[in-house]
Amino acid sequence: MRLDHLYYFNTICKYDNLTRAAEKINISQPALSNSVRQLESEFGVQLFHRTSKGLVLTEAGQIFLNESTIILDQINYLKKKMNEFVAQKSTVNVAVSPLISTIIFSQLFHEFRIQYPNITISLREAGSRTNLEEIEKGNSEIDLAIISSDKPVEEEERPNINRIRLCHIPILCYVSVDHPFAEQPYIDYSMLEDKPIAMLPDDTFVSIYLKKRFEEYQVHPNVVLATSQLSTIQRLIMDNTAISFLYKGNFAVSSSIVAVPFKEPIEIGIDLVWNKKQKLLNSTTKFLEFIKAYPLQ
Repeated sequence: MRLDHLYYFNTICKYDNLTRAAEKINISQPALSNSVRQLESEFGVQLFHRTSKGLVLTEAGQIFLNESTIILDQINYLKKKMNEFVAQKSTVNVAVSPLISTIIFSQLFHEFRIQYPNITISLREAGSRTNLEEIEKGNSEIDLAIISSDKPVEEEERPNINRIRLCHIPILCYVSVDHPFAEQPYIDYSMLEDKPIAMLPDDTFVSIYLKKRFEEYQVHPNVVLATSQLSTIQRLIMDNTAISFLYKGNFAVSSSIVAVPFKEPIEIGIDLVWNKKQKLLNSTTKFLEFIKAYPLQ
C-alpha cells in the first residue's frame, strides 16, 4: 500500500468524482482509477459502488476512508513538526472574521511578536459560522479559530471542539451624526422598521444573530447592501445612506459617526476554538497559552 494511493483515494472521496479529483491532483483519470483498483485488489474488497450518478462508498470504503484520514492527518502533522524543527520558525494558522480581527488582533499581535519573534501568525478570514465548521471537521490548514457566540461555553454541544471564552463585546448601532438615531440614548428593534441598513454577509455571526432578532420582533429593516468590506459600510454610514450593526471598536466614534447601544444591551461572547483530535504544534500551543492569558478588553 502506497501513501500516494491513500491521498488519491481521499481526494476522490472529497470530490465524489474521478474527473475533478484527477484535475485537483494533476494526474490522468486512468492513473487515478488504477490506484483505486490496486487498493481493492490488495485488500480483496470493493471500495466504491459505480453508479450512473457517480461513485458511492461501500461499507469497506467508508472504513478505509475513516482510517486513511487518520493516517494522512498524522503524516501532515509529522511534516509540520519536521518543518518546524528544521526552520526553527513556525506559522500558526488562525481563522477569524474580519469584524473580530480589527478588534482582537490589534490588541495582542504586537506583544505576541515581541515574546515570540520566530512565530508567524497567518490569518484566514471568513465568517464565524464558516470558521467553526472548518474547525469541527478538522481542516488541517487551520490550527485555531476565534469566533463569536451568543451562548455560554457550557451550553455548546460540539464533541469535537475545545472552546474557551476570551471576552464579551457589545453590538452597537453605528449611525451618521446627522441621523435621527444619533440623538437617542438607545434604540430598540421597533425603531428599525424599513430603515436602510448595511449588513454583513450571511455567514457572519452578527448577521445571523440580528436576523433572528428581527424575526422574533417582527421587524423588517430595508437591507440595502450586504458586504464584508468595513470601509464600504463606514462610507455609507458617514454619508447617512444606511446604518449598520457592528461590534464596539469596529469604528471609532468621531465627528461623523455615533455608536448607539440597544435598549436591551447585546453582549456577544468571543471564543477561541480548536479541534480536540488535531494535534497542536509547539508554536500553536504557545499562541494558545498566550491568548488565554492575555487581558482582552
